[in-house]
Amino acid sequence: MDDDGGLTGSYGRMVSSRRFWERFTELFLGRNEVVRRHFDNVPPSHRRALLQRSLGALFHHAKHEPGAEDALDALARPDQGGRQDIPESLYGLWLVSLLQAVRECDPHYSDDLEEAWRRAMEGEVAHLLRRSRELSSDGELQEMSAGASCSIVKPTRPATPD
Repeated sequence: MDDDGGLTGSYGRMVSSRRFWERFTELFLGRNEVVRRHFDNVPPSHRRALLQRSLGALFHHAKHEPGAEDALDALARPDQGGRQDIPESLYGLWLVSLLQAVRECDPHYSDDLEEAWRRAMEGEVAHLLRRSRELSSDGELQEMSAGASCSIVKPTRPATPD
């Protein structure tokens, strides 16, 4: 992701925007009853935090930043605190929700920027799901009742108010 089509600037704008996080959370939870059920027992104050951690791990991994592989692996492990198992089939909804929130909240939005987000996050989600299956096949993950799944976990730092 060396020439990232404005993705890095957009990411910076989005992670510092309370409006973006509220909208991303609202869109994701509103997409599907299965998603809502996964978050039923998560306090509302933690729901956004779960999405922040997942997006941060995927973005920083795409940028090949130090420690990003460990953060990505943590998304696939059941022994990490504060996780929510999300079936593989729902990651498409996560991505659609992310793209819509960026479209609505980034003042520098363009079709090219959306395509940069889509390319980066589709690749990272695919990598995350492969890694989850690898860890499962190595016996490092327990069987999960929802089938093959990955995790969304808590962020390391909260968003600041706009």
